[in-house]
Amino acid sequence: TLPENLFDTQIAAELLGIAHQPSYRFLVEQLLGVRLCKEQNRSDWLARPLSTAQLDYAAADAFYLRELVRQLSAQLKQQGKQDWMDEEMQALRKAVSAPPKPERLWQKIRGNQTLKPLARGMLATLAALRDQIARQRDLPRRWVYPDAVLMNIAQTLGKPSSSPADYPRQIAPLKLSKAQQEQLITALKQVSQKPKSQLPTSSVPPALSQSEKELLKSWSQIVDAVAVEHSITPSRLANRSDLRVYLQSDGKKGRISRGWRQQLLAERLACDILNQHSFTPSL
Repeated sequence: TLPENLFDTQIAAELLGIAHQPSYRFLVEQLLGVRLCKEQNRSDWLARPLSTAQLDYAAADAFYLRELVRQLSAQLKQQGKQDWMDEEMQALRKAVSAPPKPERLWQKIRGNQTLKPLARGMLATLAALRDQIARQRDLPRRWVYPDAVLMNIAQTLGKPSSSPADYPRQIAPLKLSKAQQEQLITALKQVSQKPKSQLPTSSVPPALSQSEKELLKSWSQIVDAVAVEHSITPSRLANRSDLRVYLQSDGKKGRISRGWRQQLLAERLACDILNQHSFTPSL
């Protein structure tokens, strides 16, 4: 469970325009004038007992945090950005706390856009299994099975020449227990019997027209300008993905459609549309 009083120093620094995704070490040096030793960063932290140098490193990693938060908070209030920070923390808490939807986990796997419908269905089943195992073992998903492993298996399972009789051999790299293997094979058989219309659709967003590309380029320049005006790192204000979602949803979806981003950008983006004679969607 996340604490109610959440404060992400990296996000705060971006709202203040200090740097894009700054490290803790960078912030301590920039704001507090203290240069932290980084030699222990890649040392063996699984070894026991920890060395004196490792203990000192770990202590320093927390020692300056309270003062760092105090200074960042003071600057946020001074610049009138505390409400922005509250909004960002609320979104972060919601994103971390919300349980992932098993049927959508495949969309986070690298390379899924290249798969055909049946292989996507197989990948969705494999991704749900990986998530189940990761939760049972309390491990990151990619520590259980790398994306490449699931992609290779899904591609093999999705071939027209593949049949249920081949499934045990094809999923062998997963090294499942007998019960897990039977459960997975049953799920894969169900996927193989689905009509194409019931298989997962591609996660690739619709292609942009030339006029949309030009508009996004113009919008990116507006984001840069607004970021400078308000001393924010441009990527914290809006990245290209944010702009694309906003554009292709007619301004109804994405981070720009609400909160402080909407206040800073919506009117400017709408005015830019009016200046683009070749592209006039309604926002």
